[in-house]
Amino acid sequence: MTQRLRLLVGFVNQGVISLGTLLMLVFAARGYSSEALGLFSVGVLTYQILIVIFRALTGETLIVLPRAGRREEKELAARCLQFSGTAPLALIVPGVVGLLLTSGVWQVVCAALLIVPGLALQDTLRHVYLRRKQVGVACAVDVLVVAAQLGIVWFGAGQDVPPWFLILLLGVPTLLIGYFRSFLDRAGVSVSGSREWRRSSRELGDGFVFEAGLGAFVQWLTLLSVAHFGSLPEAAAFRAVITIYGVTNVVTNFLRSHYLSQLAHGGELDRARMRRSTVEMVALTGGTVLFSYGVLELLPESLGEELLGETWMLAVPYLLLGAINRFAAGLTSVPAVFLRVLRMPWDAARTRILISVVTLIAAPLSVAVGGATAAFVTMSIMSLVMVLALSRVIVRGRKKRE
Repeated sequence: MTQRLRLLVGFVNQGVISLGTLLMLVFAARGYSSEALGLFSVGVLTYQILIVIFRALTGETLIVLPRAGRREEKELAARCLQFSGTAPLALIVPGVVGLLLTSGVWQVVCAALLIVPGLALQDTLRHVYLRRKQVGVACAVDVLVVAAQLGIVWFGAGQDVPPWFLILLLGVPTLLIGYFRSFLDRAGVSVSGSREWRRSSRELGDGFVFEAGLGAFVQWLTLLSVAHFGSLPEAAAFRAVITIYGVTNVVTNFLRSHYLSQLAHGGELDRARMRRSTVEMVALTGGTVLFSYGVLELLPESLGEELLGETWMLAVPYLLLGAINRFAAGLTSVPAVFLRVLRMPWDAARTRILISVVTLIAAPLSVAVGGATAAFVTMSIMSLVMVLALSRVIVRGRKKRE
Protein backbone atom coordinates (compact mmCIF):
# COMPACT_ATOMS: atom_id res chain seq x y z
CA MET A 1 0.00 0.00 0.00
CA THR A 2 1.47 3.37 -1.04
CA GLN A 3 1.89 6.26 1.39
CA ARG A 4 -0.91 8.30 -0.23
CA LEU A 5 -3.27 5.33 -0.15
CA ARG A 6 -2.48 4.71 3.53
CA LEU A 7 -3.29 8.36 4.28
CA LEU A 8 -6.57 8.08 2.36
CA VAL A 9 -7.56 4.90 4.18
CA GLY A 10 -6.54 6.56 7.45
CA PHE A 11 -8.79 9.52 6.73
CA VAL A 12 -11.67 7.13 5.98
CA ASN A 13 -10.86 5.31 9.22
CA GLN A 14 -11.21 8.48 11.27
CA GLY A 15 -14.33 9.34 9.29
CA VAL A 16 -15.94 6.08 10.40
CA ILE A 17 -15.11 6.80 14.04
CA SER A 18 -16.43 10.38 13.93
CA LEU A 19 -19.55 9.34 12.03
CA GLY A 20 -20.13 6.76 14.73
CA THR A 21 -19.90 9.46 17.40
CA LEU A 22 -22.42 11.62 15.53
CA LEU A 23 -24.86 8.73 15.03
CA MET A 24 -24.45 7.84 18.69
CA LEU A 25 -25.70 11.32 19.57
CA VAL A 26 -28.58 10.98 17.09
CA PHE A 27 -29.72 7.66 18.56
CA ALA A 28 -29.36 8.94 22.14
CA ALA A 29 -31.23 12.18 21.36
CA ARG A 30 -34.12 10.29 19.78
CA GLY A 31 -34.59 8.13 22.88
CA TYR A 32 -33.59 10.36 25.79
CA SER A 33 -35.00 13.56 27.25
CA SER A 34 -32.68 16.58 27.09
CA GLU A 35 -31.75 16.10 30.76
CA ALA A 36 -30.88 12.41 30.31
CA LEU A 37 -28.97 13.28 27.13
CA GLY A 38 -27.00 15.85 29.12
CA LEU A 39 -25.95 13.16 31.59
CA PHE A 40 -25.04 10.77 28.79
CA SER A 41 -22.99 13.52 27.10
CA VAL A 42 -20.99 14.13 30.29
CA GLY A 43 -20.20 10.41 30.50
CA VAL A 44 -19.11 10.23 26.86
CA LEU A 45 -16.93 13.32 27.18
CA THR A 46 -15.34 11.93 30.36
CA TYR A 47 -14.16 8.69 28.80
CA GLN A 48 -13.09 10.47 25.60
CA ILE A 49 -10.88 12.80 27.64
CA LEU A 50 -9.32 9.92 29.56
CA ILE A 51 -8.60 8.10 26.29
CA VAL A 52 -6.85 11.21 24.96
CA ILE A 53 -4.57 11.10 28.03
CA PHE A 54 -3.82 7.38 27.73
CA ARG A 55 -3.25 7.80 23.98
CA ALA A 56 -0.57 10.38 24.73
CA LEU A 57 1.17 7.87 27.01
CA THR A 58 0.90 4.99 24.56
CA GLY A 59 -0.20 5.25 20.93
CA GLU A 60 1.13 8.71 20.05
CA THR A 61 4.42 7.97 21.79
CA LEU A 62 4.71 4.61 20.02
CA ILE A 63 4.27 6.27 16.62
CA VAL A 64 7.11 8.80 17.02
CA LEU A 65 9.66 6.49 18.67
CA PRO A 66 12.56 5.58 16.33
CA ARG A 67 12.11 2.38 14.37
CA ALA A 68 14.08 -0.71 15.40
CA GLY A 69 14.64 -4.27 14.20
CA ARG A 70 11.77 -6.69 13.68
CA ARG A 71 12.18 -8.41 17.05
CA GLU A 72 12.56 -5.12 18.91
CA GLU A 73 9.48 -3.72 17.15
CA LYS A 74 7.41 -6.69 18.27
CA GLU A 75 8.58 -6.33 21.87
CA LEU A 76 7.94 -2.58 21.81
CA ALA A 77 4.35 -3.08 20.63
CA ALA A 78 3.77 -5.80 23.25
CA ARG A 79 5.02 -3.55 26.07
CA CYS A 80 2.81 -0.71 24.86
CA LEU A 81 -0.23 -3.00 24.79
CA GLN A 82 0.63 -4.34 28.25
CA PHE A 83 0.72 -0.84 29.69
CA SER A 84 -2.64 -0.01 28.05
CA GLY A 85 -4.18 -3.21 29.38
CA THR A 86 -2.80 -2.83 32.90
CA ALA A 87 -2.54 0.83 33.99
CA PRO A 88 -6.23 1.75 33.42
CA LEU A 89 -7.30 -1.10 35.74
CA ALA A 90 -6.47 1.27 38.61
CA LEU A 91 -9.68 3.17 37.73
CA ILE A 92 -11.91 0.21 38.56
CA VAL A 93 -11.99 0.65 42.35
CA PRO A 94 -12.89 4.38 42.40
CA GLY A 95 -15.30 3.74 39.54
CA VAL A 96 -17.19 1.00 41.38
CA VAL A 97 -17.27 2.93 44.68
CA GLY A 98 -18.48 6.09 42.97
CA LEU A 99 -21.06 4.22 40.93
CA LEU A 100 -22.60 2.76 44.10
CA LEU A 101 -22.44 5.88 46.27
CA THR A 102 -23.24 8.74 43.89
CA SER A 103 -25.99 9.76 41.50
CA GLY A 104 -26.59 12.12 38.59
CA VAL A 105 -23.52 13.61 36.91
CA TRP A 106 -20.98 11.92 39.16
CA GLN A 107 -22.56 8.53 38.61
CA VAL A 108 -22.08 8.72 34.84
CA VAL A 109 -18.52 10.00 35.38
CA CYS A 110 -17.76 6.93 37.53
CA ALA A 111 -19.36 4.66 34.94
CA ALA A 112 -17.03 6.20 32.36
CA LEU A 113 -14.04 5.32 34.57
CA LEU A 114 -15.00 1.66 34.48
CA ILE A 115 -14.94 1.33 30.69
CA VAL A 116 -11.60 3.08 30.15
CA PRO A 117 -9.48 -0.14 30.31
CA GLY A 118 -11.11 -1.66 27.23
CA LEU A 119 -11.28 1.64 25.36
CA ALA A 120 -7.63 2.47 26.05
CA LEU A 121 -6.44 -0.95 24.93
CA GLN A 122 -8.43 -0.88 21.70
CA ASP A 123 -7.16 2.64 20.95
CA THR A 124 -3.56 1.53 21.48
CA LEU A 125 -4.17 -1.46 19.24
CA ARG A 126 -5.07 0.97 16.44
CA HIS A 127 -1.74 2.77 16.83
CA VAL A 128 0.14 -0.53 16.86
CA TYR A 129 -1.42 -1.29 13.48
CA LEU A 130 -0.48 2.19 12.24
CA ARG A 131 3.15 1.71 13.23
CA ARG A 132 3.11 -1.61 11.38
CA LYS A 133 1.48 0.18 8.40
CA GLN A 134 -1.54 -2.15 8.68
CA VAL A 135 -4.03 0.67 8.14
CA GLY A 136 -6.67 -1.60 6.61
CA VAL A 137 -6.72 -3.84 9.68
CA ALA A 138 -7.04 -0.81 11.97
CA CYS A 139 -10.01 0.42 9.94
CA ALA A 140 -11.72 -2.99 10.02
CA VAL A 141 -11.43 -3.23 13.82
CA ASP A 142 -12.79 0.30 14.25
CA VAL A 143 -15.78 -0.43 12.01
CA LEU A 144 -16.59 -3.50 14.10
CA VAL A 145 -16.38 -1.58 17.38
CA VAL A 146 -18.38 1.42 16.12
CA ALA A 147 -21.13 -0.82 14.71
CA ALA A 148 -21.48 -2.64 18.03
CA GLN A 149 -21.59 0.60 20.04
CA LEU A 150 -24.22 2.13 17.74
CA GLY A 151 -26.39 -0.94 18.19
CA ILE A 152 -26.06 -0.63 21.96
CA VAL A 153 -27.02 3.07 22.01
CA TRP A 154 -29.91 2.57 19.58
CA PHE A 155 -31.39 -0.17 21.75
CA GLY A 156 -30.47 1.27 25.16
CA ALA A 157 -31.72 4.83 24.60
CA GLY A 158 -34.86 3.48 22.93
CA GLN A 159 -35.58 1.38 26.03
CA ASP A 160 -34.81 4.35 28.32
CA VAL A 161 -31.86 2.58 29.93
CA PRO A 162 -30.30 4.84 32.61
CA PRO A 163 -27.44 6.91 31.12
CA TRP A 164 -24.85 5.50 33.54
CA PHE A 165 -25.75 1.93 32.57
CA LEU A 166 -25.66 2.75 28.85
CA ILE A 167 -22.15 4.15 29.34
CA LEU A 168 -21.14 0.83 30.92
CA LEU A 169 -22.57 -1.11 27.98
CA LEU A 170 -20.54 1.00 25.53
CA GLY A 171 -17.37 -0.45 27.00
CA VAL A 172 -18.27 -4.09 26.33
CA PRO A 173 -17.21 -4.29 22.62
CA THR A 174 -13.81 -2.66 23.20
CA LEU A 175 -13.22 -4.75 26.32
CA LEU A 176 -13.79 -8.00 24.43
CA ILE A 177 -11.95 -7.04 21.24
CA GLY A 178 -9.09 -5.19 22.92
CA TYR A 179 -8.14 -7.82 25.47
CA PHE A 180 -8.76 -10.72 23.08
CA ARG A 181 -6.42 -9.27 20.48
CA SER A 182 -3.88 -8.26 23.13
CA PHE A 183 -3.69 -11.80 24.50
CA LEU A 184 -3.28 -13.14 20.95
CA ASP A 185 -0.24 -10.86 20.63
CA ARG A 186 1.04 -12.34 23.91
CA ALA A 187 0.67 -9.00 25.66
CA GLY A 188 -2.38 -9.00 27.95
CA VAL A 189 -1.95 -7.73 31.51
CA SER A 190 1.59 -7.32 32.87
CA VAL A 191 2.94 -5.02 35.56
CA SER A 192 6.56 -5.72 34.58
CA GLY A 193 5.80 -5.11 30.90
CA SER A 194 4.09 -1.84 31.83
CA ARG A 195 7.17 -0.74 33.73
CA GLU A 196 9.38 -1.59 30.76
CA TRP A 197 7.20 0.53 28.50
CA ARG A 198 7.36 3.48 30.87
CA ARG A 199 11.14 3.20 31.12
CA SER A 200 11.55 3.29 27.35
CA SER A 201 9.00 6.04 26.68
CA ARG A 202 8.89 8.14 29.85
CA GLU A 203 10.39 11.37 28.51
CA LEU A 204 8.21 11.60 25.41
CA GLY A 205 5.13 10.07 27.01
CA ASP A 206 5.14 12.42 30.00
CA GLY A 207 5.48 15.43 27.72
CA PHE A 208 2.63 14.28 25.49
CA VAL A 209 0.31 13.47 28.39
CA PHE A 210 1.07 16.80 30.03
CA GLU A 211 -0.19 18.56 26.90
CA ALA A 212 -3.18 16.26 26.40
CA GLY A 213 -4.18 16.34 30.07
CA LEU A 214 -4.28 20.12 30.29
CA GLY A 215 -6.37 20.50 27.15
CA ALA A 216 -8.74 17.69 28.08
CA PHE A 217 -9.24 18.97 31.63
CA VAL A 218 -10.13 22.44 30.38
CA GLN A 219 -12.75 21.03 27.99
CA TRP A 220 -14.22 18.78 30.70
CA LEU A 221 -14.36 21.61 33.26
CA THR A 222 -16.08 23.85 30.72
CA LEU A 223 -18.82 21.28 30.11
CA LEU A 224 -19.33 20.78 33.86
CA SER A 225 -19.43 24.57 34.28
CA VAL A 226 -22.17 24.85 31.67
CA ALA A 227 -24.12 22.10 33.45
CA HIS A 228 -23.60 23.75 36.87
CA PHE A 229 -24.11 27.44 36.08
CA GLY A 230 -26.54 26.87 33.23
CA SER A 231 -28.61 23.70 33.03
CA LEU A 232 -28.30 20.09 31.91
CA PRO A 233 -30.27 20.85 28.71
CA GLU A 234 -27.84 23.70 27.96
CA ALA A 235 -24.94 21.35 28.65
CA ALA A 236 -26.54 18.85 26.27
CA ALA A 237 -26.79 21.59 23.62
CA PHE A 238 -23.15 22.61 24.19
CA ARG A 239 -21.99 19.02 23.83
CA ALA A 240 -24.42 18.41 20.94
CA VAL A 241 -22.94 21.27 18.90
CA ILE A 242 -19.43 19.90 19.42
CA THR A 243 -20.61 16.41 18.47
CA ILE A 244 -22.65 17.65 15.49
CA TYR A 245 -19.39 19.07 14.19
CA GLY A 246 -17.89 15.65 14.86
CA VAL A 247 -16.67 15.45 11.28
CA THR A 248 -14.02 17.98 12.33
CA ASN A 249 -12.72 15.32 14.71
CA VAL A 250 -11.94 13.32 11.58
CA VAL A 251 -9.32 15.94 10.76
CA THR A 252 -8.01 16.35 14.32
CA ASN A 253 -7.60 12.62 14.91
CA PHE A 254 -6.23 12.11 11.40
CA LEU A 255 -3.55 14.73 12.00
CA ARG A 256 -2.63 13.30 15.41
CA SER A 257 -2.37 9.71 14.19
CA HIS A 258 -1.98 8.98 10.46
CA TYR A 259 -0.51 12.35 9.44
CA LEU A 260 1.75 12.33 12.50
CA SER A 261 3.01 8.87 11.57
CA GLN A 262 3.76 10.00 8.02
CA LEU A 263 5.65 13.11 9.18
CA ALA A 264 7.57 11.25 11.89
CA HIS A 265 8.98 8.64 9.50
CA GLY A 266 8.92 10.51 6.18
CA GLY A 267 12.36 12.10 6.24
CA GLU A 268 13.82 15.32 7.62
CA LEU A 269 11.31 17.96 8.71
CA ASP A 270 12.94 21.05 7.18
CA ARG A 271 11.41 24.53 6.85
CA ALA A 272 9.93 23.91 3.40
CA ARG A 273 8.27 20.69 4.52
CA MET A 274 6.91 22.38 7.65
CA ARG A 275 5.41 25.23 5.60
CA ARG A 276 3.83 22.80 3.15
CA SER A 277 2.48 20.64 5.98
CA THR A 278 1.09 23.70 7.78
CA VAL A 279 -0.81 24.81 4.68
CA GLU A 280 -2.17 21.28 4.20
CA MET A 281 -3.32 20.93 7.81
CA VAL A 282 -4.92 24.39 8.01
CA ALA A 283 -6.68 23.94 4.66
CA LEU A 284 -7.96 20.50 5.64
CA THR A 285 -9.25 21.79 8.98
CA GLY A 286 -10.85 24.94 7.57
CA GLY A 287 -12.41 23.20 4.59
CA THR A 288 -13.96 20.51 6.76
CA VAL A 289 -15.44 22.99 9.25
CA LEU A 290 -16.80 25.24 6.48
CA PHE A 291 -18.41 22.28 4.72
CA SER A 292 -19.97 21.09 7.99
CA TYR A 293 -21.37 24.53 8.78
CA GLY A 294 -22.85 24.87 5.30
CA VAL A 295 -24.60 21.51 5.54
CA LEU A 296 -26.02 22.28 8.99
CA GLU A 297 -27.27 25.73 7.96
CA LEU A 298 -29.07 24.24 4.95
CA LEU A 299 -30.50 21.33 6.93
CA PRO A 300 -34.32 21.62 7.10
CA GLU A 301 -35.63 22.21 10.61
CA SER A 302 -37.94 19.20 10.35
CA LEU A 303 -35.04 16.90 9.48
CA GLY A 304 -32.93 18.31 12.31
CA GLU A 305 -35.72 17.62 14.79
CA GLU A 306 -36.23 14.16 13.31
CA LEU A 307 -32.57 13.32 13.85
CA LEU A 308 -31.87 15.00 17.20
CA GLY A 309 -35.29 15.68 18.73
CA GLU A 310 -35.56 18.66 21.08
CA THR A 311 -31.75 18.90 21.27
CA TRP A 312 -31.69 20.23 17.69
CA MET A 313 -33.64 23.34 18.68
CA LEU A 314 -31.30 23.89 21.62
CA ALA A 315 -28.25 23.57 19.37
CA VAL A 316 -29.38 25.76 16.43
CA PRO A 317 -28.50 29.13 18.08
CA TYR A 318 -24.91 27.94 18.56
CA LEU A 319 -24.13 26.59 15.08
CA LEU A 320 -21.98 29.54 13.97
CA LEU A 321 -20.19 29.81 17.31
CA GLY A 322 -19.68 26.06 17.21
CA ALA A 323 -18.08 26.27 13.76
CA ILE A 324 -15.68 28.99 14.91
CA ASN A 325 -14.86 27.01 18.04
CA ARG A 326 -14.18 23.79 16.12
CA PHE A 327 -11.93 25.61 13.64
CA ALA A 328 -9.94 27.24 16.43
CA ALA A 329 -9.69 23.96 18.33
CA GLY A 330 -8.64 22.14 15.17
CA LEU A 331 -5.84 24.63 14.54
CA THR A 332 -4.23 23.70 17.87
CA SER A 333 -3.44 20.30 16.34
CA VAL A 334 -1.04 21.91 13.84
CA PRO A 335 1.67 23.01 16.31
CA ALA A 336 0.91 19.96 18.46
CA VAL A 337 1.81 17.64 15.57
CA PHE A 338 5.07 19.49 14.92
CA LEU A 339 6.00 19.43 18.61
CA ARG A 340 5.53 15.65 18.60
CA VAL A 341 7.53 15.06 15.43
CA LEU A 342 10.33 17.31 16.69
CA ARG A 343 10.10 15.62 20.12
CA MET A 344 9.77 18.98 21.86
CA PRO A 345 6.80 18.44 24.22
CA TRP A 346 8.57 19.90 27.25
CA ASP A 347 9.76 22.99 25.35
CA ALA A 348 6.16 24.20 25.39
CA ALA A 349 5.38 23.22 29.01
CA ARG A 350 5.60 26.72 30.51
CA THR A 351 3.50 28.20 27.72
CA ARG A 352 0.82 25.52 28.08
CA ILE A 353 0.64 25.96 31.85
CA LEU A 354 0.22 29.72 31.63
CA ILE A 355 -2.49 29.64 28.95
CA SER A 356 -4.30 26.71 30.59
CA VAL A 357 -4.39 28.45 33.98
CA VAL A 358 -5.90 31.54 32.36
CA THR A 359 -8.43 29.34 30.54
CA LEU A 360 -9.33 27.41 33.71
CA ILE A 361 -10.14 30.72 35.39
CA ALA A 362 -11.83 32.39 32.43
CA ALA A 363 -14.01 29.47 31.27
CA PRO A 364 -16.12 28.96 34.44
CA LEU A 365 -16.40 32.74 34.99
CA SER A 366 -17.55 33.33 31.42
CA VAL A 367 -20.06 30.48 31.66
CA ALA A 368 -21.46 31.92 34.89
CA VAL A 369 -22.02 35.24 33.12
CA GLY A 370 -23.02 34.19 29.62
CA GLY A 371 -23.80 30.46 29.63
CA ALA A 372 -22.98 28.28 26.62
CA THR A 373 -22.47 31.29 24.31
CA ALA A 374 -19.71 32.65 26.50
CA ALA A 375 -18.19 29.17 26.76
CA PHE A 376 -17.83 28.92 22.97
CA VAL A 377 -16.35 32.41 22.67
CA THR A 378 -13.86 31.91 25.51
CA MET A 379 -12.69 28.52 24.27
CA SER A 380 -12.25 29.86 20.72
CA ILE A 381 -10.16 32.83 21.84
CA MET A 382 -7.95 30.72 24.10
CA SER A 383 -7.44 28.13 21.34
CA LEU A 384 -6.15 30.82 18.98
CA VAL A 385 -3.89 32.20 21.71
CA MET A 386 -2.52 28.68 22.22
CA VAL A 387 -1.82 28.27 18.48
CA LEU A 388 0.15 31.52 18.31
CA ALA A 389 2.09 30.78 21.50
CA LEU A 390 3.02 27.22 20.49
CA SER A 391 4.05 28.36 17.02
CA ARG A 392 6.45 30.82 18.64
CA VAL A 393 7.86 28.00 20.80
CA ILE A 394 8.50 25.88 17.68
CA VAL A 395 10.28 28.71 15.86
CA ARG A 396 12.49 29.47 18.86
CA GLY A 397 13.20 25.78 19.45
CA ARG A 398 14.31 25.18 15.87
CA LYS A 399 16.60 28.24 15.97
CA LYS A 400 18.32 26.88 19.09
CA ARG A 401 18.85 23.49 17.45
CA GLU A 402 20.29 25.08 14.33
